[in-house]
Amino acid sequence: DHDHGHEDDDQDHGHEATVYTGSVTLKVADPEAFCASEIAMDAFKTGMAYLSDALDASMMTARCASGAESGSGSGGSDPSRRRGTANSTDSRRRGGRRLEGIVEILYSITVPPGADSSAASAIETAIRETSPATLKGMLNQALTGTTIQVLDVTGMSEVEVQTEEEGPEEPTLAPSPAPEAGPKCIQHSAERLRRLEEQLMVKFVTCSSEK
Repeated sequence: DHDHGHEDDDQDHGHEATVYTGSVTLKVADPEAFCASEIAMDAFKTGMAYLSDALDASMMTARCASGAESGSGSGGSDPSRRRGTANSTDSRRRGGRRLEGIVEILYSITVPPGADSSAASAIETAIRETSPATLKGMLNQALTGTTIQVLDVTGMSEVEVQTEEEGPEEPTLAPSPAPEAGPKCIQHSAERLRRLEEQLMVKFVTCSSEK
């Protein structure tokens, strides 16, 4: 019985993983070869990890789709193909083979439950504040010594955040059934409150600050 109680204590101690997901579109010399290359995928994770000391490549997964593959079901690659039609045609005529194109990489970053809460916010901030030009430099730095190169970073999606909680008794924030006159007092750790405030763009009053 006593042991079981200790386990519950551990469970309540904020066992939660933070998962960040997003996508990056890259212009590369050979989209299909890039997506098929383990070296390229490892370099993508390494390059992303350069963005923050708190981010390690081992926290990441990355999935790559070339223009033909990602557009086969939805036709999503047609507009980008149209945008570069003249250049692509000239390139093909000059080189006699299919040259550069766009790949989309879908990534996820899992910050483990035991990690310092500041690590998660540092990773999120680093990704949000990184420009395409900076990311291109980081990815090409990670690709040094290979024959692969990123020609351009053509797009970066917003980072989406999701917290996977293992402690079932941790309260989730729900809208209050009726509007209240004063601010609602919330019982959460300071780090968690700060994260909720950023996500919901509101200010909370902690219970301890009530007179």
